[in-house]
Amino acid sequence: MFPFRNRVRELQKTITTLEEIIANNRHTAWKQCVQLQEAETAKQNLRAQLDTAWKTIRGNEEQFKLIKQEQAMNETVEMSKLRGEISILKEELQRIKIVAEREKNRADAHSDSFADLQEELEATIKQRDELDREITCLHESFRQRVETEREHLPGAPAHCKEKTGIDAILAEREKTHGSFSVHANCTQVLEDSFYDFQDKSSFTAVMQEGLHMIFHKLGRIAAGSRVFQDHWDDIAGYATLVSRSLKEEKE
Repeated sequence: MFPFRNRVRELQKTITTLEEIIANNRHTAWKQCVQLQEAETAKQNLRAQLDTAWKTIRGNEEQFKLIKQEQAMNETVEMSKLRGEISILKEELQRIKIVAEREKNRADAHSDSFADLQEELEATIKQRDELDREITCLHESFRQRVETEREHLPGAPAHCKEKTGIDAILAEREKTHGSFSVHANCTQVLEDSFYDFQDKSSFTAVMQEGLHMIFHKLGRIAAGSRVFQDHWDDIAGYATLVSRSLKEEKE
């Protein structure tokens, strides 16, 4: 009797164990079903996304084709515009070349005319200088003649008689150098005006002396004869001396 009970108990335990296993298997199976459903849902979602992506790609391809066609049309239009602009620029360039050639010919003609005018001006200046020299000579000759005639007049004053010694030298120099007082005033005005622009101490002794002598000669030109060549030669000489001094300082 007891062995039978024990057997029943073992069977009951076995059944309980099998029921637990079945319950666990059912739970596992249910989980797997849920997972399969979720996987199926994910698969459907992926398929929907793939379809959407494919549609997007096809739409983008169509849009790209349209954009490409539009760009090709725009490029054609732009090329046509550029060709037109290039043609206009070529015509304008040709017109400018023609105008430039015309202006060049006109400038050459003006240059020839200017050269002729320059030659005429130089000839006129030369004639003026010659006339100035002739007038100066005539004036000097007339003055000497008048003085000579005055000296030979009866009762002529002492100052009209022929001068000798230092008076003769001063009288001769006054012909080309002018009045000494006028010359002195002109020279001092030139020198004072010049040093109003730059401090005298900024010049070397050679420069100061060269400037002084140049002003001195300019004063003689202003007070005396402007056609006396020695004045101009002296100015060139003093300028050359200062230039040589500067060259020696650099070396």
